Amino acid sequence: MAFDLYAGSLSVSIEHHEEAIFGFVDSDKHRHLSRMKDSYYRDPGFSPEQSNDLVHELISLLPIVEKNRETKYLVPLLNKLLVFFSSAYVSSEQVRSESD
Repeated sequence: MAFDLYAGSLSVSIEHHEEAIFGFVDSDKHRHLSRMKDSYYRDPGFSPEQSNDLVHELISLLPIVEKNRETKYLVPLLNKLLVFFSSAYVSSEQVRSESD
């Protein structure tokens, strides 16, 4: 697995072939996704408040990824990340990560 995220008993992974999601990240619009992309191999962590911000950033990516036939395969990943970060926020869990 390329990148694993943990919050309490929750976990989600971004596989190597799913790293293409970071190609849609705009550092001006997606502050936390940009930080995740830039510190991918340094195992970034996120507070519950940052998880809430990530939910909104991921929501803004959904229509862009959905309308592109070549990247539509990333929609399930976006949905998993949305559930994960939303749950981390609601349960006030700190998110930690591990990369290869």
